[in-house]
Amino acid sequence: MLCCVSPEHDPHAEQRSKAIDRQLKEEAKKLRRELKLLLLGAGESGKSTFVKQMRIIHGTGYNSLERKSMRHLIYDNVLRIVLALLEGMEKMELSYDTPDMAQVASRLKAWSVDGMHEPVFFEPQHVDWIEQFWQDGGVRRCYERRREFALPDSTKYYLDHIRRISPDSYVPNDQDILCSRCPTNSILEYDFELDHITYRIVDVGGQPSERRKWIYCFDGVTTVIFLAAISEYDQYNSEGRHTALEESIALWGTLLASPFFKKSGFILFLNKSDIFEEKIQTSHMVDYMPQYSGPRKNAKEAAKFVEDTFIECTPPDRRPTDTGEVVENEVMLYVHLTTATNTDNIRDVFRDVKDTILDRLLREYSIV
Repeated sequence: MLCCVSPEHDPHAEQRSKAIDRQLKEEAKKLRRELKLLLLGAGESGKSTFVKQMRIIHGTGYNSLERKSMRHLIYDNVLRIVLALLEGMEKMELSYDTPDMAQVASRLKAWSVDGMHEPVFFEPQHVDWIEQFWQDGGVRRCYERRREFALPDSTKYYLDHIRRISPDSYVPNDQDILCSRCPTNSILEYDFELDHITYRIVDVGGQPSERRKWIYCFDGVTTVIFLAAISEYDQYNSEGRHTALEESIALWGTLLASPFFKKSGFILFLNKSDIFEEKIQTSHMVDYMPQYSGPRKNAKEAAKFVEDTFIECTPPDRRPTDTGEVVENEVMLYVHLTTATNTDNIRDVFRDVKDTILDRLLREYSIV
């Protein structure tokens, strides 16, 4: 005959159980205090620059060793800028104003091409060549027509500062690093803590070939920060049928219709507003977006039109209500003109995002 015997009371097992329960509660509490912010947008929209700003503003910034290691990237950017301008001059069949500049350009091209295959350092003669090249009237006319070919946004910044950034003793400052460009071809994460909340910023490449990786980042997303380069309203894609801004608007609509983001808030940054304000004075929006009926050379009205266009592409059931009432699946749409390379601007914008939009999410998830 079998009988059941109650095990003896084990105080150590009970203590271990309580300890495990406490640990689980702490882990759950920690998870509730983490917000995952996913950066999405087309290539060249400024996502990686935004991550750099978070590191500078809310993180540890860049130490001396990291800054020195950025020199080669910056020099590589300068070479690509010079080559792009040389190709632009040839493509548009522009002439140089300065006598003998064609010879200088030929030397620059040979040096730049060689520098693409090995680490480059600027000798005094290279700096002289670049300065002469950049000061030439023909090259300046080429720069003014930059919407007609691919030219990095940092062109003017680096070429204006070429003599400062060329010495062997050069150590990049924050602005130099913010203006540098290295295409994102992997998934990058950066964490920082602010007001007892951990923010996890996830940056993935925006080029079409990189977008297949986005799905691996969708899990647990609290908020999507979508960056669109408003300055690209007059820049056509390689096929010449749509502008880069129109592609961003279409991508925005696709993401909002995705079932993966039904419970995620969306924040829209119309980035590169400084370049936009400069461009709009000579490149009229109506020439590229015929629906625009506002005044010419008016950056404020043109930006409002772009904002409205994004809102119109938002599915009706996800648009914010006029009353401010929170409804299911509503997009917490926060639109702001930004300049990702301007630290003060991004500091103010992110503070507003935290206070007005993320605060709302925190209450929803019972974190505060």
